Order: sequence, then C-alpha cells, then structure tokens
Amino acid sequence: MTHRIWIVLALVLAIALFAISLWQIDPQREAIRAQAANPQKDAPTIAELPDPHAVPQNVPVGDGPDIRIFAASSIAPVLEDIANVYESNHAVDITIITAASSALARQIEHGAPADLFISANRQWGHYLVDKGLVADHEHKALLTNRLALVIPAGAEQPSDVPDLHPTIDELTENDRLKNQILHLSNRGRIAICEPTAVPCGIYARQTLEALGIWDQARILPAANAQATLAWVERGEAAGAFVYASETTGNDKVQLVLLVPDALHDAIIYEISTLKDGPAHNEALAFLAFLDSAPAQRLLIMAGFLPPNGLMEP
Repeated sequence: MTHRIWIVLALVLAIALFAISLWQIDPQREAIRAQAANPQKDAPTIAELPDPHAVPQNVPVGDGPDIRIFAASSIAPVLEDIANVYESNHAVDITIITAASSALARQIEHGAPADLFISANRQWGHYLVDKGLVADHEHKALLTNRLALVIPAGAEQPSDVPDLHPTIDELTENDRLKNQILHLSNRGRIAICEPTAVPCGIYARQTLEALGIWDQARILPAANAQATLAWVERGEAAGAFVYASETTGNDKVQLVLLVPDALHDAIIYEISTLKDGPAHNEALAFLAFLDSAPAQRLLIMAGFLPPNGLMEP
C-alpha cells in the first residue's frame, strides 16, 4: 500500500513540474522576439558600404526570375562576384554557364535557354546576330583584355636573344618575342586555346603567324582559357598564351611579357541580349548594372580594361 502511495505522489509531482515548465519564460526565445519586434533602425545602406562585396540589410533576394548568362570562361570568376553583389540587392537568381565562346554560341543556336551571352571576341557575338537570335541594338563592347605569354612560377625566364645573333641592338621587339617562344618550345610545349574557333586560341595563332613561327612552335591545345591556364599552372606546359586578366593575383604563373596588340585582332568582349531569353527584362537591368561603379571596380580589379568607347560600327 505504502509503495503505491509513493508512486502516485511521484506521478503528481512530475505532472506539476511539467505544468510549471509550460509557463516558464525562455530568456533566449524572449530575446529573439524582442529583437524581431524592434529591428535596428541604423542598418547600413548600399551607399555607406566601403566595397562592392558588402551586403545591405532588409533587401529581398533570391526566389525570383533566373537570369541565365552564357559567358566565356575567362570572365566567369569575376562575373560570379558581380552576380553575387547584384543578387544581394535584387529578387533574382543568376546562373552562369561557362565554356569557350564558340561552344556557348553553338549551344544557344541549338536552343539552350539564355538571356545574356558574353563572348571573348566579336566573331561569336556577330554569329548569333546573323542567326537572328540577337537584335542589332542589343549587343555591344563590354570590356577589353591583353594577350600574355606566361610560364610556370619559379621557371627560368626564356632568353630573348638567339645563340648566334651578331648584334643584340639589332633585335626588334618582335624578334625578342619570337626568340622567347622558340626557346620555350625547346623546353616543352606551349599551351594555347583551340586555335580555329576559341577566341584566346585565335589570338595566339594570329600572333605566331605574324611572327612567322606558327609551324615551328610546339603547341598544346586546350578547350578554353581556363584549361589553357591549368596546363602551365601544373607545370605540364613550358609556357602558355593566356589573357592578362588571368595572371592577376595568380601566384602559380609568372609573366614573360604582354603580346603587342598589333600582332593580333583587338581583344574585345561583347555582350549580347538574346531576343527570346526567359528573363529578358531582368537581363536588361543586369546589363545596365555592369556599367555601374561597383561592377566596373570589380572588373578592373580582375585585370580587365574598359572598352574605351569601342562599340559596334
């Protein structure tokens, strides 16, 4: 009997303690409620932020239209940064599809849904215009770049003087570049983008042809600019022709020289708005943002150059 009484008393006590816990105030929960009821009034605005990566408060983001950007691989890293800044201020999502400009243009031609196309040369932007996929007034020069000859970090710089040249003073700038390329070819192969269709490879081939050594240089072709850079970063190529922007902040390669612009076509990145893009209006708004100070600052920091007024003739 006594044992049963103790059991009953224990049950009553447990029920009482449970009831008390239901009425007990959770300080952490109350603090959260108080904070929600009295949000900060002094949250920073975008104008007060010191750099373009900072995120303003109380701005609806995400869960909006998806802007699909097909972009040359060489501009993809900085474009991701710009997209993050833009998404922090707008209720949109941005998807960046990256590959060689030639591959992207053909994907769009065959029906891949895209809102914007950024090509690393004028040829592939015009290609989509000719196919009727881009309006004449909806593509323009976005930025420019330089072609650079690089070698792996720590490698010995190639000589710019041939062994039997009588007078160093007689060497022109092109002579020196030619000698450096041939010396690198003696060490191993020189990585370039695919030279018939990919812009960075076209520029490299034009350079080698202008120097008269296209048939002499030992070439290692790669699918796009990032793949070309990877060959020399890993030390699997003696050198590489890449965009100057890809050497910015890159401690895996060292610059030999910037190729004279006269040796190849002008490197002009074009941006096009697709006629039937799923998020056409949102894409136009993002295109305008690319001309803004925060976006331009990021592009310049990444090693790109403004277009200097170069527009479609």
